[in-house]
Amino acid sequence: MYFLVVNLTLVDLPGMVKVAAQGQPADIVKKIDDIILEYISNENCLILAVTPANIDLVTSDALVMARSRDPMGKRTIGVLTKLDMMGKGYNAREVLLNKVVVLERGFIGVVLRGQRVDDFGRTSKELDIPGALENERQFFQNDPAYRDIADRLGVPYLQRSLSLQLTDHILKCLPELQRELQSRYRDLSKEVAEYQASAMFETSSTFDTKALVGLTHELHENFDTALQGTHLKESDLKTLTGGARIANIFRERFPFELVK
Repeated sequence: MYFLVVNLTLVDLPGMVKVAAQGQPADIVKKIDDIILEYISNENCLILAVTPANIDLVTSDALVMARSRDPMGKRTIGVLTKLDMMGKGYNAREVLLNKVVVLERGFIGVVLRGQRVDDFGRTSKELDIPGALENERQFFQNDPAYRDIADRLGVPYLQRSLSLQLTDHILKCLPELQRELQSRYRDLSKEVAEYQASAMFETSSTFDTKALVGLTHELHENFDTALQGTHLKESDLKTLTGGARIANIFRERFPFELVK
């Protein structure tokens, strides 16, 4: 018996809306809120709360929603976009230093491809991805408000930070997951023992009972090794799975998705 267990799900939740647009159902606002709350209510879920820097942070819908299910800010990672579109004389330095809305995992600022024009008259949307990332790097390096913290800002840093935080979070969650699995296994073993002693098995061969116990034990072992990441067959070594696949996605694909 062979199992591949998905140990991480990255969910891109729909953007929050205030009113229904033309052609949308009247209850679209509630439906979207319910979807978001369903996912972020999971205590094992990390919340990536994305907020534009050119709005008042304390009114951020994403942060308000995250705070409703993570009041202590332990599971929430703040991301500030549009730092290049703040009004003249304004910056988000205090927010990025975690001094306005405090999150245990802090805030990371990014500059995505948008309408900002570079020195050559090009908008960042007209640049390729490496060009957009270089634009972002120069923005943080040249702005006095961000220069000294530039190494903790930008899409590449967000990518590395998320990878590290996810790895750490998974490691912290695994012991409880294993305890839950062991508890369920004990319950199933007890149930099997009860069936074994029942009249239902009195007319059955001992082979049937042993087969059921053996299958239960095999299920436990396969599930446990899948969680540990030691379940790969030789034929699977040619492709990335489990944690390796997750790491590859965050290194190779995630930064490009962010700057689209």
